[in-house]
Amino acid sequence: MSPPIVERSEVPTTRPTTLLYGREKARRGPRLIAGSGRSGTTWLLDALARANGLRTVFEPLNPRGVRSARVLTRHSDDPRHGEGEIFEILEQALQGRLPGLWPNCRILYRELLPRLPLKAFAWNYRDLFRNSLRFRRDRRKPVITKLIRGNLILPEIVERFDARALLIVRHPAGVVASRLRFVGRPEWSYEARLARYLGDSVLSDETRTLVEEGFGGDRSEAAGHTALWCIENARLLEQAEQPGIPLVHFEPLVLREQAAWATALGALDLDRLPRSDRLAEPSERASHAFRHEVTPDGPVYRWRNSLGARELSSIDRMLKAFSVTKYSVDEPLPLTTHSSTVLARN
Repeated sequence: MSPPIVERSEVPTTRPTTLLYGREKARRGPRLIAGSGRSGTTWLLDALARANGLRTVFEPLNPRGVRSARVLTRHSDDPRHGEGEIFEILEQALQGRLPGLWPNCRILYRELLPRLPLKAFAWNYRDLFRNSLRFRRDRRKPVITKLIRGNLILPEIVERFDARALLIVRHPAGVVASRLRFVGRPEWSYEARLARYLGDSVLSDETRTLVEEGFGGDRSEAAGHTALWCIENARLLEQAEQPGIPLVHFEPLVLREQAAWATALGALDLDRLPRSDRLAEPSERASHAFRHEVTPDGPVYRWRNSLGARELSSIDRMLKAFSVTKYSVDEPLPLTTHSSTVLARN
């Protein structure tokens, strides 16, 4: 039976042995950070990797960056559709053996073509040079993988590979606000992804009904992206009270709450907390607004100013359709119990 998700405010202090999934075991499996896109996965990945001397493997299920992952776009974005091929990719990724520019250097081949604007073309080659040097420097270090297309099979991934996994979840309004900045780019269209989800036989009829109920005749971008968030996260949040995969919310991490960081370190069996100045740095995939953020907690609260009343209403209706109780459009923080102890700024 696959392990469910658990939200924990305390972690074991003894290593390398701990109680996981109801049995005592040595913590030696591959490390994995999972979450939906625009949820802070890259920021968390890089902060922990830098602090603990790890090599990163980046989004191995991105069909634009890993050719064998295109099984996800043939029929569905649901990884359960092509589990055999998906698990082969993940096995290579978790062991640090997946080749290619994207998982190792975070650059798509098409981003290196001269048809791009000159400035973007130059930036991409700068990133390629910098990330290639980092890959050569870190290639013999222990691996930590970031995954944004694996939520629906996360328990199966953990069970199959005996992985040390952490699920990060961000406020859906924050995720939606971030995605709306990319409206007009085909790769960020909710319609194509949602159509693949709804058209796949793996998705339950109940989920399809909830999506239609959440739309309520409103096919707005905000409603569509919230539907994607609910499909990928709602079931996992429901399981948060049971023993299983540790879950941490993005917002307490940004606010440097001690309990949230204890959960992250304990889940991945790491010892070193990222420095506060490193946590204040934007990730490579951060939006322009985040890169120029004045206050370090801006990513937690910014959506309250960027989303209008109609967009908030659309998000709220979809969340209620899926019976999501951990988040509300009236509150920027998750509706859950976390320690209010803030880490010292080192």
